[in-house]
Amino acid sequence: MMRAERHMRAKIYAIIAAAGQGSRMGRPGGKQLIELEGKSVIRRTCEAFEASSYIDAYLVLADPANLQAMQEELYELKSQGKCLAIIQGGDSRQASVMEGLRYLQISLDRHSGGRYSQQSPEDRIVCLVHDGARCLVSPQLIDQAAVLILDQRVGTAPALPATDTVRILHQTGGTSETPARDQALLMQTPQGADLDVMLAAYYKAEADGLVLTDDIQALEHLPYPLHFYEGDRKNIKLTRPEDLDLARFYLR
Repeated sequence: MMRAERHMRAKIYAIIAAAGQGSRMGRPGGKQLIELEGKSVIRRTCEAFEASSYIDAYLVLADPANLQAMQEELYELKSQGKCLAIIQGGDSRQASVMEGLRYLQISLDRHSGGRYSQQSPEDRIVCLVHDGARCLVSPQLIDQAAVLILDQRVGTAPALPATDTVRILHQTGGTSETPARDQALLMQTPQGADLDVMLAAYYKAEADGLVLTDDIQALEHLPYPLHFYEGDRKNIKLTRPEDLDLARFYLR
């Protein structure tokens, strides 16, 4: 997708959350450095953002134990200029995204004299957050998120309709709700909104003690209008060993 003329003055940043230890994958050193058809998981993820016509820059949040290895793995991409930094993430996805948002806030304030959030509508700054383990994301899926945010001033995420029956359980194990399948969505990333909205949402979630599983949850809590768009079946999150086989199948 070519970047539209009306969007040329906007800046779109991405945070790639790749600090998870991948314990369910059962691989030492985490899943981000696993090789898939000749390239690491994290490199494939970053290359999708490199190829996006809307992403101006991105940063990667890494597990402290793998930070040096991640920096070495992405050294070539870092030297090309679109990768802002590879920095240490937190002990949860929520903490990592918060670190990334603060990094962007400080960096942009430094370069704009603290005025980045006071720009004209054409100079808006957007932030997308993506799971580093979703290495098959397409540049087109990324671009769709940016366009929706810019055109409709909403929070957004790709999503797929549920094909299985979903049951919500009590903590004791009993069923509390069985939503209709046509009302259930399986969320993917990238997710995002304008950067100042994302900052406000995450700061409010932190202040209210909300435990987040994704970024849409923070935007809902703010609250902020949302618009979901169709996800991609190939945009899987690598979580268990069998997911690697499916990813290899898609790549081939």
